[in-house]
Amino acid sequence: MIKPIDQSMWGFQRSFRLYIVLEIQDVLSLIGVQTNGKVRVLLVGFPTKENPRHDICIEPADGAFVVDDLRSIERKTEEALKRDPESQIEISHPRIREQRRRELFYRS
Repeated sequence: MIKPIDQSMWGFQRSFRLYIVLEIQDVLSLIGVQTNGKVRVLLVGFPTKENPRHDICIEPADGAFVVDDLRSIERKTEEALKRDPESQIEISHPRIREQRRRELFYRS
């Protein structure tokens, strides 16, 4: 029986992950790498809006990694962002400032 998805990032995330597994197996077999069905794909999602249901989502939720394994990522990203010289540039327009901050955050 398939376990229901609690940490939903978007509809069909399980199907998407399984599709990626099959594609990776196909690509690797084309270059002569035998995977013997041992390809694993982990999707990790971070929210892009305020007040998300979950801070971090992982698919598969019952895999080797759990959310607590990744809790420090946002803190470390904020620290890296503060060290980035580009984050010190002042941008007066609020929308552009937020867009630039988000770009730097994702890059960090």
